[in-house]
Amino acid sequence: ALEDRWAPAVRFWDGGGADALASNPLNWSDDTAPTAQDTIVFNATSTKSITVDSAFPATIANLRIESGYDGTNTVPTTSLTLHRPLTITNSFIQAGGAIELTFGNFTIGSGADFEWLAGKFIARYNNELVISSGATVNVRTAALHGLGISSAPVDPVILNNFGTINIHDNATVAAGGSGATLYVRQGGQLNFLGSGIALDAPAAFFSFVIDNQGTITKSGLDADILLRNVHVTNIGTLNVNNGNLRIQGRGVGQGNVATIAAGAALTLEGGIVDVSGFGPGGGFDLNGLQVTGAGTLAIDGVSPST
Repeated sequence: ALEDRWAPAVRFWDGGGADALASNPLNWSDDTAPTAQDTIVFNATSTKSITVDSAFPATIANLRIESGYDGTNTVPTTSLTLHRPLTITNSFIQAGGAIELTFGNFTIGSGADFEWLAGKFIARYNNELVISSGATVNVRTAALHGLGISSAPVDPVILNNFGTINIHDNATVAAGGSGATLYVRQGGQLNFLGSGIALDAPAAFFSFVIDNQGTITKSGLDADILLRNVHVTNIGTLNVNNGNLRIQGRGVGQGNVATIAAGAALTLEGGIVDVSGFGPGGGFDLNGLQVTGAGTLAIDGVSPST
């Protein structure tokens, strides 16, 4: 029937074509290229890398990258490379693989959900992972390897969050390669909801920047949240409802800064902000800081700047 011809379908990447282009029908199940309404799935059917080219739709309804679509190395050899912008309009589940932002942004559209279970984003030429207003990202497990990890030189991954990012129990977000910048834009939210959570730049020369213009909230269990080797700038609202939010600076010679800008808010509801371990050039800038609540602000080994 005509209506069946236009019904949303599930297309599996089987890599059957002579090239690796997403627009080539021979690379998909039933030798049919996906449309914007379809669900596309990457799994162990084929671990061949894919290039999302300009002839492929600019939007796709649902994307699933399963754990079988992954390399055996720390940096997966299997990747989805964007040669055009791509927007997910409904749902995205990533449990493996790497998404390389080469010539286009990867956008989670308004109202869409992103379940980030594992896998990586690699950026080149300052392309971005964009979380739209009304979109939600759930980071779930310790298998999350990070933002911008690559064995080759890359630009920092820019994660532009206008929506909501929820980081759950035992999730780790690590910045490698040339690092990562997470912008929490005005109206955006970054929520730490569990225990054992860490945002980390594993080596001293890596860069992980959190620029908060919206709201960052630590809630959930009464436990530590560790921001290690992370440069934090806050002109929005930082809420620590319980437990300990630890901002741990880089080692000697690297420097780091945690800034609470004039007019910003730090609310402690029985929680603790513990800033420690900053090397030369680092500091904790309290310009115009207004602290409310009954918690504790602990500064250990830091020379406050003015």
